[in-house]
Amino acid sequence: MASSLSVGGLGSGIDVSGIVGQLMEIERQPLSALDKKEASFQAEISAFGSLKSSLSTLQNAIAGLKVPVGGNALDFYSTYKGTLSDEGIASITAGDGTVPGNYSLEVTQLAKENRLISAAGASIGTGELTISLGSADGSTTTRSTTVSIGNGSLTSVRDAINGANAGVTAAVINGDAGPQLVLTANEGGSNQFISLSGVSGLDYSPATPTANFTEQQAPQSALIKLNGVTIESQSNKVTDALEGVTIDLKKATEADTPVTLTLTRDTSSINKALEKFVSAYNEYNTLVRDLGGYNASTEKAGTLLGDSALRGADAKMRSMLSSVPAELAGMDKKTLSDIGISIQKDGSLKLDSAKLDKALAADFAGVAKVAAGYGRSMDGIITGLIGSEGMITGKMTGLQDSITDIGKQRQTLERRLESTEARYKAQFTALDTLVSGMMQTSNYLEQQLASLANLNKK
Repeated sequence: MASSLSVGGLGSGIDVSGIVGQLMEIERQPLSALDKKEASFQAEISAFGSLKSSLSTLQNAIAGLKVPVGGNALDFYSTYKGTLSDEGIASITAGDGTVPGNYSLEVTQLAKENRLISAAGASIGTGELTISLGSADGSTTTRSTTVSIGNGSLTSVRDAINGANAGVTAAVINGDAGPQLVLTANEGGSNQFISLSGVSGLDYSPATPTANFTEQQAPQSALIKLNGVTIESQSNKVTDALEGVTIDLKKATEADTPVTLTLTRDTSSINKALEKFVSAYNEYNTLVRDLGGYNASTEKAGTLLGDSALRGADAKMRSMLSSVPAELAGMDKKTLSDIGISIQKDGSLKLDSAKLDKALAADFAGVAKVAAGYGRSMDGIITGLIGSEGMITGKMTGLQDSITDIGKQRQTLERRLESTEARYKAQFTALDTLVSGMMQTSNYLEQQLASLANLNKK
């Protein structure tokens, strides 16, 4: 820190401030050197930060290849899709357990829910209403719920039923004839007929219908044939006809006109995971070349040109790509090249989609194991570089420690410079005072000598 003392010549003509300023410029050269060194360290920290971020992005991309501990590569990558030759008939969802193949599907009828409409203007009593779901003849009951209907108004009946989780939904519709209660079973199926008992005006049995309700829609199950096998479902969502497959029915097929259900393994998942990996690795590779290379056209060196940590980190990455993971040794497919990923001269990766598709078609399990093997290996390498104890993390910590040390050196140097500047100013101020005094003495002597000469002339 510069001193606030500023002294010019007191009469001698010596430029004390100018001389001290020039001397201090020389004295401050070590401080400038520290500033340059700190700027260099900061640039390296920024460069390693970019490298660490790029490796983190790559590790996130590898997550799509890394099979969980104890998992199976084939299961991890296996996703399926189902299609129909007529998508208007149903939609297909395929999941775990699906077996690829083609099936003939006929939809004889869709499932329907039982729906009842109360008579307009009916007088309703109060008390406990029992709501039952079962067969039409009443011989089988699948569900029975008793609710208190309160004051006997249609709205209180509606609210009581909807709040009872009875498997029936109630609504009040205000039509031309007045308010009417509409009851709809929550599920379709031949065992979902609604029966009511216990309250006058609301009694109803599908076996012996009364005037209290009109059946607006009779319940029925969905009926389908899969490869000629008849399947009955209580709803239009058929989940147990084929393992892992859900068939959401939309409409019936024409008589004796089945549609084709096709179940295939969906390779898009592993394709996208490998594409993401290659893209992220190439971004990393480009960054490494920029940080550690020299551009002859611009005559500009990368920030980390010659840095041993950068060279070491990149050597680990390249070595891993060209090596065979331990779990793949002895397998038919064991290298990235085997699944269509080749290493280019500049260190980047190139994915041959046609070769990958061919490999997937011939040996999906083999491709899955290669992807998982390299995913695991690269994840471990990256963790060893950017983890809390990683090489790059340690390098950045060391650089930051060096900057902290420079800060301490700067404080010590600035205190010494302040003392040096004060000493220079004191020395040159004393010199200025001495010279000024000598000049005054010289002037006095000149005056005295001149006076003696004048006396001699007289």
